[in-house]
Amino acid sequence: MSVAGIDVGNAASCVALARKRGVDVILNKESNRETPTLVSFGQKQRFIGTDAKGVQATNIKNTVGNLKRLLGKKFKEDDVQRDIKKLPFRVSEAPDGGCLIHVNALGNDVSYTPEAVMGMVLADLKVIAERENNGLPITDSVLSVPVYFTDSERHAMLDAARIANLNCLRLMNDTAATALGYGIYKTDLPDDKPIHVAIVDAGEMALQVCVIALQKGKLRVLSSAWDRHLGGSDFDDVIFDHFVKEILSSKKLDVMSNQRACLRLRMACEKLKKILSTNPEAPLSVECLMEDTDISSHMTREKFDELAAGIISRIPRPLQAALDQAGLKAEDIDNVELIGGSSRVPALFETVKQFFGKEPSRTMNAKECVSRGCSLQCAMLSPIFRVKEFSVEEAVPYTVNFTWEKEPGEPTTSAVFKRGNSIPSTKMLTFYKSEPFTISADYDDDTTANLPSGSLRHIGDFKVGPPIPVPEGQEKAKLKVKVHINLHGILCLESVQAVEETEVEEPPAEEKPASADAENGEKAPEADSKDASAADASAEGAAKEAKKSVRVRKTDVAFTMALPGMSPQTLAEATAAEQNLQKIDRAVEETNERKNALEGYVYDMRNKIYDAYSDFIGPDVKDKFLKQLDDMEEWLYDEGEDAERSVYIKKLNELKQIGEPVEERYREMSTRGPAAERLLACCNKFAGLASGGDPKYAHISDEEKGRVIEECQKASEWLREKQALQESLPKHEVPVLMTHDIDKKIEAVTRASEAVLNKPPPPPPKAEEKPANEDDSAPMDTEGAARDEEAPMETEEDAKDGDAMEN
Repeated sequence: MSVAGIDVGNAASCVALARKRGVDVILNKESNRETPTLVSFGQKQRFIGTDAKGVQATNIKNTVGNLKRLLGKKFKEDDVQRDIKKLPFRVSEAPDGGCLIHVNALGNDVSYTPEAVMGMVLADLKVIAERENNGLPITDSVLSVPVYFTDSERHAMLDAARIANLNCLRLMNDTAATALGYGIYKTDLPDDKPIHVAIVDAGEMALQVCVIALQKGKLRVLSSAWDRHLGGSDFDDVIFDHFVKEILSSKKLDVMSNQRACLRLRMACEKLKKILSTNPEAPLSVECLMEDTDISSHMTREKFDELAAGIISRIPRPLQAALDQAGLKAEDIDNVELIGGSSRVPALFETVKQFFGKEPSRTMNAKECVSRGCSLQCAMLSPIFRVKEFSVEEAVPYTVNFTWEKEPGEPTTSAVFKRGNSIPSTKMLTFYKSEPFTISADYDDDTTANLPSGSLRHIGDFKVGPPIPVPEGQEKAKLKVKVHINLHGILCLESVQAVEETEVEEPPAEEKPASADAENGEKAPEADSKDASAADASAEGAAKEAKKSVRVRKTDVAFTMALPGMSPQTLAEATAAEQNLQKIDRAVEETNERKNALEGYVYDMRNKIYDAYSDFIGPDVKDKFLKQLDDMEEWLYDEGEDAERSVYIKKLNELKQIGEPVEERYREMSTRGPAAERLLACCNKFAGLASGGDPKYAHISDEEKGRVIEECQKASEWLREKQALQESLPKHEVPVLMTHDIDKKIEAVTRASEAVLNKPPPPPPKAEEKPANEDDSAPMDTEGAARDEEAPMETEEDAKDGDAMEN
């Protein structure tokens, strides 16, 4: 059994498996640890991951990426409108205000939600994990999300996991996953005063910062801050824009008018950026970018820093915001851990170093640490693993307000979950209502600045009732509403209960039974007559006063939630559509495998007929077979281009009917000689044992030994006759001496010989028993016998028993 941690990146994703021996970041079928977060829709099948990357340049309009920029967002958000201008595929507004991705798949124009396409990516990552897990299913998983993801985005990621049939135990923030991987292996953490560590994650699409407090066996996130538009792609954009202008000026080519040219230039710019991370200068070269024009240029690191100055200048803002929320100063930070693919940009590294006044450390793998942390968290949550005790306490990134009408037309707002509250977190609210009412959840105005520009503040609505069970004789019911931010960081309503409190009279307590002394017949001492009469009067007064208590009765109240995410029906349809596409992909893959097998057989067999198999096929058959192979090759690239799987299997079998006998004759030529040597060695061995004078076989009669020798001679004679007949035949004729026939003969000789030679010798004759003398039968009085008659060793208990007996 294994559980998986998946770092779902915007450009590439990474999968780690938790096993009994530890956490392993697994390789995909191309032996890479990272898999592109891409889906390319073709005319016959989908291509996902590295396969999609391979066909992206030739199918750019139908290759979908940058999914985290669209997931769970409204089409009219400012960020979405800015991002879709760079996307090569078409995005429109969905009926619910979300995003719809339009592609041509399987020859039809179709539209998918970002959740559905992300589900395709997750399903492929699941296949990668299960392939590494020897085909066993991945039972549980933990997925990473940016710390700034809203409820809508988190719901969308969970819907994608459900479409992929992934059981997600938790959506874990990128920075928290990194912090877990950082802290759990530390052996020198203090028990009392925590150490403070800043995690700076410079990823492909954003810069995330969190400050954590680490103690032995415990991790607490004190604060989180971010910049959504400060990532690796933003550095790529400034380089891309520079060369677009340069090419327009020098070559008079408008790269922006050609999507394929844009893609190729962006890939070249990304490569240049990586080279500049370790070199002062880097070249840029793109062959036939557009209109048969080659592009060749270069850039220095100084020029890159100049172009990216506006981005670099924004880095201190989230760093300072994280410190302010945590109530710390830069000097209070004990260590700074820098991760993420963009952490290699020298200017970014230097800015972080100058801000904190210390060298950032890179003790963790920049691209694998998030998936490792998710895998560890999944192992902690899964019942099939026992992991070192280590608690992770995340913090709510946004303040959540609840609004309801205290009286009709009188809205009331309260901050229920404040920024920095721990995750998970539960609150109990009390309402006095007589009619059904609605609670609206929204992000607070103070945190709106941290939300994506133009995004909605509204989270969802909770409608309580009908009915509202108002107790008899009261105007309103007392309602206890339990709200919760769960492990995923998602707000939900857990329960609503009507609480009814009533005063009830308890019956007077029964008189205590007589004392034990009275039962034993002992008379209690008599009290003074005045004291006795006073006690009797007091008891009568207590009996007249009935005891009262409060009885609480709780009744569940119906409620409904209107939260982001797919409806059950829409989710079921998307899941069924994904399963259908998986069936189509499998059928296409199996057909391609049969086609490739046929094509490979044609090429391989033709080469061998001209070379190694040339002497093992008759001249007439050879010419016909070669023509058949040539015809099959032409058919493959003509009529057979889109044939069914069964047709490829049938065609391959037709070729094998001629080719396999040729292969068998060639194979027999190489194996027949060694087999004959084994048979001769076997005959010589057993014949030598039977004819030798080894005393070991003296009990075997000469007649039986003669049968062994005769069996060996017959086998040797059979081999000589067959070899002579085989040598007289041409190599292309059917062999008369086969390797398997020789092997059978070896088995026959061995069985017959061992049946004789392994015959056990007869047992030796028994000696005659002498009659025993009477004197010999008398027992001998020896010291040993005397010792046997002595008492056993005395134990401590024996000694005590003996003492008792002496009394």
